[in-house]
Amino acid sequence: MQIYLTTINNNKTKPLFNGIRKNATKMTKDEKMEILTKSTLSTLQERVDREVPENGHFRGIAHIFDIPATQNEAVFTIKHNSTAPKDKRVLTIGTRRKGSDREFYNIVKEGNKKEIQEAIADLKTDDVIANLQRLSDKTDVFYSAK
Repeated sequence: MQIYLTTINNNKTKPLFNGIRKNATKMTKDEKMEILTKSTLSTLQERVDREVPENGHFRGIAHIFDIPATQNEAVFTIKHNSTAPKDKRVLTIGTRRKGSDREFYNIVKEGNKKEIQEAIADLKTDDVIANLQRLSDKTDVFYSAK
């Protein structure tokens, strides 16, 4: 599809829009996963600053995104630790099947708000992706056995 623009000077037509690039490359699932993980970690850091109180119970926060090329979702949560003293929080990373509430997760850090913030800042994208891939594989095995 091309849209032409006629110039006033010499009545020649020049393409204004050449349409969709023919040499456009698609992102691989690894590139998508890296972008999603990085943006999730930065969003989670901002939400911890805003929404997690220093002390006491709170509702908890979660950030979820679809894992590329699977039927699973990645779930990042920060909750109040009900068995620990009043200022403890738990950071978990997990996966679940879309539309399901059964979650496979790992506890990344238990601690106060400052320790959770430091843990998120210290997370390496490659380690998080590897962890999510391992948990996603567990999720797939669980649902394929049924």
